[in-house]
Amino acid sequence: MDTTTFKRLQYDIIARLTQVGLLSGKLDELLGRHLASQHENLNSLMSDPLFKEKDFAEIAAQMGYRTISQVTELGKKDPELVSKIYRQMQLKLQHGFLTVELKLYSEIYPSITLSSLAIMAFAVFEQSLSLVCSALADMHNLKLGLPDLAGHSTLEKAQCYFTRVLGLKIEFARSSKWQRIKGHQDVRNLLAHNGGFLDDSERSERIAKFVKSNKVGLRIEKGTLQIDKVYVEKLVNDIQEWLIDLFDLIDSQSKAAS
Repeated sequence: MDTTTFKRLQYDIIARLTQVGLLSGKLDELLGRHLASQHENLNSLMSDPLFKEKDFAEIAAQMGYRTISQVTELGKKDPELVSKIYRQMQLKLQHGFLTVELKLYSEIYPSITLSSLAIMAFAVFEQSLSLVCSALADMHNLKLGLPDLAGHSTLEKAQCYFTRVLGLKIEFARSSKWQRIKGHQDVRNLLAHNGGFLDDSERSERIAKFVKSNKVGLRIEKGTLQIDKVYVEKLVNDIQEWLIDLFDLIDSQSKAAS
């Protein structure tokens, strides 16, 4: 791989991450529009005079018409009353469905979509590290690749590859940007492997400190990690900033070597 191709890879990586970050705002906008529409439907339904009136099914029951066959018979005698019963039941069913749907779109779906986006963003980051290491190995004619290194995660292997194999002067331990990424990694692992539920593990303790110290759109409610859309944007921004620093370092050391 030549320098021009590697530079194009850098642009592609940053652009892909940007797209993931922008998705959080777009999904939030779409969910907001749907919620507004369903709130209008609910208000319209509840403004129906029949919805506010007394229970006509209860009136029919008090008259001795309780079973389906009895109500059908009542329809022959008082079709208007039976029509009101059916219409009122329909309104109440719609009200129940809309209420459940509003809860899903306001509380459940945002949490699921944002958690998925956070996991996706970190997956793109890990894939980007693999691509960069592979490209650099190709440029320097190295037989040793990222998969050949020991480590529990792509981040651990990449850290070793950059410093020990490629000899890049990166102070991972002293880098506040890298420590934030490690915090994001803990968040990603908790979401992917524990559904966002915190336990008594060291990871959960680290996440609690990360949430408190960084204030990045994360909060803990009833022992569960909750994500706001600003977190996905912050996550992507932190990753992009660190990658840009990495690319600048690679460029500067490459120029110095030549």
